[in-house]
Amino acid sequence: LAAINVGARLGVLGTPIPLSATPDWEERLKNIKIVMVDKAGNELAVGKSSALLGNPLQVVLWLKDSLKASGKVLKKGDLLSLGSITPLVTVKSGTTIRAQYIGLDPKDKVEISVSFE
Repeated sequence: LAAINVGARLGVLGTPIPLSATPDWEERLKNIKIVMVDKAGNELAVGKSSALLGNPLQVVLWLKDSLKASGKVLKKGDLLSLGSITPLVTVKSGTTIRAQYIGLDPKDKVEISVSFE
């Protein structure tokens, strides 16, 4: 179901993080740990970016090739949703979820949060 976007209609964006085409970044991208917690800090879901075909960059390449076969191309600035890294989480009205991206940026903590009305 996640593969065909049944469970999602919207996305959450944080501050962009500039990437470099280096082996360090490639390694970092495939080893991100995502932890989702509620307001009280209770763990809701955990996953690793390697759940996306072993490396999220592999999903980008697959998507690029798939679009090319349809006569379309990715352009600089396109936003891509690559798939589910954690198990799906059911939310109720009033729920706030914080997602922590551990290992994405060695200099700073990376997290986003979203509240559901």
